[in-house]
Amino acid sequence: MLALDLTDSGLLLARRRGETSEVLTEAPGIAFLGDDTTRTGEAAVERIRLNPLLAHTNFWRGLSTEDLTRPSRLARTTADIAFAQAEQLLGPHKSDGESVLLAVPAGYSREQLPLLLGVINETGVRVSGLVDAALAACSLEPA
Repeated sequence: MLALDLTDSGLLLARRRGETSEVLTEAPGIAFLGDDTTRTGEAAVERIRLNPLLAHTNFWRGLSTEDLTRPSRLARTTADIAFAQAEQLLGPHKSDGESVLLAVPAGYSREQLPLLLGVINETGVRVSGLVDAALAACSLEPA
């Protein structure tokens, strides 16, 4: 089973098989919206120095379908940006048939939770459950 910790400061994707757990990847919650591509994570960090006005942060916390103040051709909402990052992180694992457990910050609204599920499901990886990120952080069991 995969586990994805969703915070804007950094996303963490881990896998647990049997008794072993491993961190697969970590990525900052940053996006760079260019005309021809949406870059997320480390690829976005590299581009932001060239044009900081095209940077987007806090899109996981502000997840919505409302138009961005500075949209691009490929991303018009924070949900579009979140999908781009989720696809980058989870896309390589959709053929594995694994499901993902989401560790979600407590501030998500009733409108944001189903939107989050839709964004993750569109990557092709099935969501097996949601857990409060604070609760997951203090758990004695590894992710």
